[in-house]
Amino acid sequence: MNAGRRPGWSAAVVVVLAVCLVGFAWLQYRWIGQLSQAEEQRMQASLRLATSGFSREFDSGITHVYAALQGRRGPDRKSSGATQSADYAKRWMDWSASAADRNLVRNFYLAQTEPAGTLALERLNRDSGKFDPASWPPKFAKLRARLEAGHSRAGMLPHTIAEEIPAVIAPTWRFPSPDAPPPRPPRPGDGGFFRRPVITGWAIAELDREWIGKTLLPGLVDRNFAGSTGLDYQVAVVDGGDPRRLIYASDSRLPASYFAIADATTGLLRVRPELMAPRPEGMPAERPGVRPRRWREGGFPPPGRVDAAGWQLRVRHASGSLDAAVANARRRNLAISFASLLVLAATSAMLVVSTRRAQRLAELQIEFVAGVSHELRTPVSVICSAGDNLADGLIAEARHVRRYGAVIRQEGRRLAEMVDQILVFAAAQTGRVKYNPQPVAVAKIVDCAVDACGPELREGGWRIEKSVPSGLPAVMADPNALTDCLRNLIGNASKYGRSGLWIGIAAEVAAARRGTEIRIGVRDRGPGIASGDLPHIFEPFYRGRDAAAAQIRGAGLGLSLVRRSMEAQGGAVTVATSAEGSCFTLHLPIAPEPEAVASIIPVQSDAVAPD
Repeated sequence: MNAGRRPGWSAAVVVVLAVCLVGFAWLQYRWIGQLSQAEEQRMQASLRLATSGFSREFDSGITHVYAALQGRRGPDRKSSGATQSADYAKRWMDWSASAADRNLVRNFYLAQTEPAGTLALERLNRDSGKFDPASWPPKFAKLRARLEAGHSRAGMLPHTIAEEIPAVIAPTWRFPSPDAPPPRPPRPGDGGFFRRPVITGWAIAELDREWIGKTLLPGLVDRNFAGSTGLDYQVAVVDGGDPRRLIYASDSRLPASYFAIADATTGLLRVRPELMAPRPEGMPAERPGVRPRRWREGGFPPPGRVDAAGWQLRVRHASGSLDAAVANARRRNLAISFASLLVLAATSAMLVVSTRRAQRLAELQIEFVAGVSHELRTPVSVICSAGDNLADGLIAEARHVRRYGAVIRQEGRRLAEMVDQILVFAAAQTGRVKYNPQPVAVAKIVDCAVDACGPELREGGWRIEKSVPSGLPAVMADPNALTDCLRNLIGNASKYGRSGLWIGIAAEVAAARRGTEIRIGVRDRGPGIASGDLPHIFEPFYRGRDAAAAQIRGAGLGLSLVRRSMEAQGGAVTVATSAEGSCFTLHLPIAPEPEAVASIIPVQSDAVAPD
């Protein structure tokens, strides 16, 4: 009753495990999807923070340069051109000595207004600390035209950035005479600062583009985009007016077109008023409705509008895009999760299979114990009965005594064979069986096996037909173990092929996947092996249904021991069966030195009894 319930419980456990695995897979798929979305949002926020920090650091240096270009401010200040040049020279020399990013600026220029309305250019000589007259460089042509056009229109300030150079521009100015009438009546809260200054020229800071590309930008990239495993993003700076013009790339092999699609883009090379110093204490508050402005103490206010970015920072993930990186991470997490589930499923399946095999083995062992007990009891009963008759004197005639002696000898051999078979199986299970492979002659092995089975075969009227060519090469095997294997197969043929009373033994050289080999086949003319029993005949304790129904003696260990022995010697055993009989074939490797043939000395104590 319990045995009938076990398969049902096993099937229920398998179904529950399968449902649990499917549920875990679905939950992991959802969880990984949610984790991927959260990771994408985190990466986007981190990228925005990195690009903002990069832009802020870069523009901070530009803004500080712009602030340094400002002249001093005062309501009653009058200055000549020479005085103004000396003031700017001193300011720039002080700035160069104290600025942390002094290498950002390559040259300082002053463009002063001439009586003819043109602009004369002066360049700061850092050795003398003075401005010397200079000619306009060719790359300043566009800037010069823009400055002269802006200067001719009162109150029009040009852009503070010339990205084609690049350079930072700020006006030089002075206040009108205090005697001059103000442009408008004073308003409450002006504090005397309502007079509009007069632009007298321009201060120009030429930036060192080479230093920016080789030192400043790589340092900013490392500080803002480098992770624990290196640079996770490809970073480029392109011209805002012409994105095809590449100014800097973290990987010089990448063209500007690679960054046409970017995960993040922001402007660079801007004067940002929010990075300037706050309004000094005592400065009048802004009037309601007027846009607040940042003021630098003693300096000229920044332009009324923020310039469009001269350069653009473009960032693209090393995987191709941020979405691609998240998708790759999701696929990798899914693969790892499902691989873990597959391992768990395979482990569960192996556990179920092992449990079923253990149950089947336990059943076979119980059947083996019952069968061996019956097999042992029969010869023991016969021996005891014959011995009692002889001991009690019931058998006195010589011919009857010889007959009883033959019966006792036959049953004793049968009993010894079963005991030896069980001992050999126990030794094979513990790995204590040792083999001594050596070159042996096939013909001698066959003769020894037939001679060992000779008495039983002759008593049963069997005919042995041998077909062993004389020129066969030697095989590499343990002589005693190979003889026992052949004895086992011959004994099985005599038990299960009784109807034919014929056993054929043939040997030949054949080609195999691993090279040339020797095949020794033992054939009978019995009814064959049932298809349902064929996959299990080499399993220990297994006996076919037809053999059990016919009450053929055996413990189900012989063929299992043959297979173990052949595999241990580097060979194999196969079977072919049909309605006309069965053929068991031993596959043996050829000895490397066929001329070295060992002598055959069978050891009967190690014999494997027929199944």
